[in-house]
Order: sequence, then structure tokens, then C-alpha cells
Amino acid sequence: MKKSKSWHRLQERGSVWGIRTLAGILRVFGLGVSRMLLHPVVAYYFVTSGKGRAASRRYLQRLYEWPGGPAAFGHRPGFLDQYRHIYSFAVTSLEQFRMWVGPTTEFEIKEEGLHHLLELRDRKQGAILLGAHLGSFAVLRAMSQEKDLPVNVVMYRGNAPRFNKVLKEIAPISESRIIEYDPSEATSILAVRQCIERGEFVSFLADRTPPVDTGKHGGIMTPFLGKEAAFPQGPWVIASLLGCPVLWTCGLRTGKGRYRVMAGPLADHVLLPRGGREESLKKYVSGYTTVLEELCLERPFQWFNMYDFWYEETN
Repeated sequence: MKKSKSWHRLQERGSVWGIRTLAGILRVFGLGVSRMLLHPVVAYYFVTSGKGRAASRRYLQRLYEWPGGPAAFGHRPGFLDQYRHIYSFAVTSLEQFRMWVGPTTEFEIKEEGLHHLLELRDRKQGAILLGAHLGSFAVLRAMSQEKDLPVNVVMYRGNAPRFNKVLKEIAPISESRIIEYDPSEATSILAVRQCIERGEFVSFLADRTPPVDTGKHGGIMTPFLGKEAAFPQGPWVIASLLGCPVLWTCGLRTGKGRYRVMAGPLADHVLLPRGGREESLKKYVSGYTTVLEELCLERPFQWFNMYDFWYEETN
């Protein structure tokens, strides 16, 4: 289902307002007080955004009905859980923004599985990293600077030029090691290839297909929490062409200013035989979605794909 241009513009205006609000709150009150002051902002969004509440409700209900879901929640998710979900997104975004504009000494960051990346770095072996809209990606970038891990981030930003301009003005560090994704230009793939050949890491958010992504680098339907959804196949295709390993990465929020950065292997080599290409892709993507499901069960309020992910709307 394609969203209209007017809906994208509305989303972008809200994002621009949100990022300026976060910057102002942090500048005036600091991180501790800012967490509390988010509640009026979240409450306004919660009341006015029917689409946001609906997306949260669908996700939380699917996760609850998934094996292990009742144990993760303790009760059937309801209205207050939707609010908690949206507040979790807001406070994680606030702390992520703080990591961009302030010292990371305010945060306690633990690591799990980063030895996989360190070993590849020492061998000068480039790799594809698959993240998600789960927890905070900024914490991985902060850790990569501390550990001297060359992590480049592939982003599609064509549908939010005003938001990205404002973010660049407020937090210039957010622009470091960014690879602009444009499916109509070969320069994006070339930039990825150059990074891999230098022994660097290239990270994709692999739980959302860009709105312009079609054709052989578009989405592939794969079960996630009991129903098929579209996941990008481009990172896997690129890994097969470049002959590099693929790993998953994630930065989960475990408390106020506390995070756990994790990484783990998904594939040493990606093989896509011509005769069974789609089946092979589904196998690789399923390995990623299995990890994503487990992480969602561990931290059910930290997956932030706030839209109709399974395309269940009838309008």
C-alpha cells in the first residue's frame, strides 16, 4: 500500500517539529528532566494520531499472540500499553539525539557479541550489518567510535528532505559515514562496494523497504510474527555479489540511559543460485526475522515501525 504524498508531507512536518522540540527541551532542561517533559508531547501525539495508535495496537497484539508473547507482556496489551509503546519511542529518540549532540559519558553501554565485529576488523574483512527500527541505532554508532569500528550507514532519505536538513543543522555528527541510497543511481552500490573492499562495515535497517524500492532489489514477503510482510532483499543481494558475511546488530534500551549493544552472525557467505534464488532469499531473510522476533519478545515496546507494517488497512 502506497502512502499519498500529502501523508508523507504531514509526517515530515511532524518529524521536523519533533526534532526541534527535542533539541529545545534538551538544551534548556538537560536529559533527566527532559524525559519527564516528554509526556505532554507524547500525550498530544497519542490523542491526535489515530494511525500511530492503530499501528502500535496491531504490532502489540501480534506479538502477544506469538509464542512467548503472554509471558513477555504478562497481560493482554491494551490502551495504556499503546501509550507506553509510543513513549518508549519518544524517550529512545531523545536519548539517541543526546548521543549525537552530547558526550556519551551520560550513558551506560554494555556489549554482547561485538567480538564478531572486532575479529572481522582485525582481518580487514568488510561485512554487511543488518539493524532494525528496534531500540537505538545511535548507540551502535557511538560504540563503533569508541571501539574504532568503521561502520557506514545506508539511508534512504528522499521522502524527508526538510527533516534531514534540520537534523544536519542541529546534530552534524549524525551525518558521519552516511551512504545515501538512491536505487536509480549506481553510485550507492559503488560506495557500498568501496567500503567493503576497504574492510569496513556497511549497515542497513533491514526491517523496512524504502518506498521507491522495486524490482530485484525490492521487498520479499517473509513471515514475521505470524503474518507475511515485506522485507528488503537488497542487502542480501549485495552481500552475494561482494562475497562478504552478514551479521545482525542491535542496541536495546535496558533502562534510563542504559543500553546493550549486540551483534551476531547470520551468514558467512550468501549464495543465491539462479534456479532457486527466491527460495534462498527467503531462507536468509527468515534467519534475520527470527532474530528480530526474539528481540521483540525481549523488549516488546522497542520496535518502532509505526505504520501499517502488514498492510492490513482496508481503506
